[in-house]
Amino acid sequence: MLLGRLFATLSYKVPALQTYDLQLDHWGIGRLGNESFQEMRARLESPNGPVRRWAISRHNAFYDNSIKGVSELLKATAEPSAHIYYFTLSFHSTIPFPSAYPQWAPQAAGTFPVSVLQFAHALLQHIPVIGMPVDWLLTNLVGVGGWAVFSSIVRLRDLSLWVTTGVVQRLLQVFGYNLILPTPGKYLPRQDVISLMLPTVYAMGGQNLSDEEKIILGPNRGDWYLNDGIVNTASMNGPIGAEVFDIADSPTSEPDITTV
Repeated sequence: MLLGRLFATLSYKVPALQTYDLQLDHWGIGRLGNESFQEMRARLESPNGPVRRWAISRHNAFYDNSIKGVSELLKATAEPSAHIYYFTLSFHSTIPFPSAYPQWAPQAAGTFPVSVLQFAHALLQHIPVIGMPVDWLLTNLVGVGGWAVFSSIVRLRDLSLWVTTGVVQRLLQVFGYNLILPTPGKYLPRQDVISLMLPTVYAMGGQNLSDEEKIILGPNRGDWYLNDGIVNTASMNGPIGAEVFDIADSPTSEPDITTV
């Protein structure tokens, strides 16, 4: 279990010497007595070990920060105070997924292991063509015109989705990698996003809501695919039920607000 191995590495030393304190000792996620690292790792990675119990429970940040978890926390807490101003900045780090193919796409297609011309030639050899020589068809239908037809029928996003799920994902499974790759969505990361955040911005830009999540969020959920790589932009507006003050609508003079 990869998570158990990571937790064992982080929690082996005493808290004062740890790079990061997980503060999960009450789950048994830490060194017990004079445990060796191998013994601790085996205990944390075991199928019924503390890491798995923590991960599948509803008492962790993964669940509390999910849409369902947040909705349950909201029901268990008091209504937002009408006497408190909640300040928040809503933004996103995405750009729309391009609809047009890049200029280098035809050249890249020409480097495919089996060229379009070779495939078409082999195909046409088995199709009876009356009054039209094969060479004429290859020249006029398969060359530049063939790419124009392909790019007008197959959208770039659909092609990316097929490459991800139909080719790369299955190839990883064949080689024993139990990984689920994020699929292309409505948005891509902006060019100025921190490199470490690129995968999460990309993944969240294509993470579809379940029917249950759509019901929880309601009809005013906004464009849920916009995100900053950590949270969705629509969730940055503050507590549900609290009055939202748009800074764009603020007066030119500063409001008379006393802060505590």
